Amino acid sequence: MGKDYYKILGLSKGATDDEIKKAYRKLALKYHPDKNKAAGAEERFKEVAEAYEVLSDKKKREIYDTHGEEGLKGGMGGQNGPGSASPSLTRSTATLELHSHSSSVRRVRSKRSSTS
Repeated sequence: MGKDYYKILGLSKGATDDEIKKAYRKLALKYHPDKNKAAGAEERFKEVAEAYEVLSDKKKREIYDTHGEEGLKGGMGGQNGPGSASPSLTRSTATLELHSHSSSVRRVRSKRSSTS
């Protein structure tokens, strides 16, 4: 069974966009590697960021709600048929910048292309 992104963020499946954003910000600040040096904090931070990346994107969230984590990996079909993946994938990655002089968080998006 795949990851439960709602559980990772402490939310129910019917959570609003605002609730998702608030939960993400709270947990991102709590587990950010610059603020939390505890064992496992960095891994938890990555899980929180991954959950937010999926649940904050309407298309990804719809796929996740319908097919789970496997649907996001391209195993649920699509234009090229079941199990196929496009040779050139663009992946959006969410990164956080934590400002040392305040507790504010800024989300930065970058696009990365990879070929398989």
